Amino acid sequence: MVRVDPSNPEIVYAATFGATRYTINPGFFRSTDGGGHWTKLTIFGSDNVIGSIAFDPMNPSFVYADASGIIYRSTDRGETWAPLENDLSGLYCTQLVMDPTSIATMYSLTYRGGVFNGVFKSVDGGKHWTDISAGLSANISALAIDPIDGAFLVAGSKDGGVFIYP
Repeated sequence: MVRVDPSNPEIVYAATFGATRYTINPGFFRSTDGGGHWTKLTIFGSDNVIGSIAFDPMNPSFVYADASGIIYRSTDRGETWAPLENDLSGLYCTQLVMDPTSIATMYSLTYRGGVFNGVFKSVDGGKHWTDISAGLSANISALAIDPIDGAFLVAGSKDGGVFIYP
């Protein structure tokens, strides 16, 4: 997974998921020169599996990452990280989506044991989450939000369904 800082395209984050013949150094990395050089980032002293990376729409210095089922936030573009105390414990977040008009509203696509668990919404910066999965397919694999005003969230499924919230 690769994410580019929306306010500075020279800052790029990349996460790899493990040693394969294509990944030399599995882990979580940041480049400050558009991908020319990479620095390995460590979240709480270990090589966590990064499931998602997202930027605060109002302040891209604030970066969110799901690492092995715990959502972390950095307020300094990845130099330091702190876990968000929240009620999604034990769920692996494969995608975090931030509302472009609200620093407090975000959505999370979650899995548990490799099986879709739900789509959740937080309106308080990720502390508390509400399951908004009612009526969704059991195969949701992607989320996208209206980039202009956050008026609707789109969920796409592996079986071809598209769902719009609200």
